[in-house]
Amino acid sequence: MAQMAAPMLIAAGVQAVGSIVGGLSEQKAFNRDAAINEENSRLNMLTGEREALNVYREERQQVGASLAAASGGIGGSIGLLVQESARQAEMEVERVREAAFREAQNNKERARAQRSAGRQAAIGGIFNAVTTALGQAASMRTQNSRFAINERQRAFDRKFG
Repeated sequence: MAQMAAPMLIAAGVQAVGSIVGGLSEQKAFNRDAAINEENSRLNMLTGEREALNVYREERQQVGASLAAASGGIGGSIGLLVQESARQAEMEVERVREAAFREAQNNKERARAQRSAGRQAAIGGIFNAVTTALGQAASMRTQNSRFAINERQRAFDRKFG
């Protein structure tokens, strides 16, 4: 009977280790994806600021063109034009920054979800390993009981049979 138990124990051990390694490997992949999303979040914010600077640059170019046109004798209040241009630029910058912030927050949320999924994968691997080990132990106990009953039956049959 002991000879039968050893392969079962080895198989159970291999299954348990496989479950744990699989769960940890999954966790590592989720954490890698989470790190990528966090980096994307940082890049979203940088891109938003870069776009905001471009809006300011374009606004200054428009004001410069308006001033040049006004010096050529075109009528109208250049002060109002400059104010309106600045107001439009501020609104555009706010829109750009808000969009960048929302995208960054989405990436951070994806990173949190991936880390959580990674933890769940690791816990699941451990849980599967424990379940496998307990199942194998119960199976071995049942086999041992059957073996003992069969041995007693054989002994009884030899004695009285």
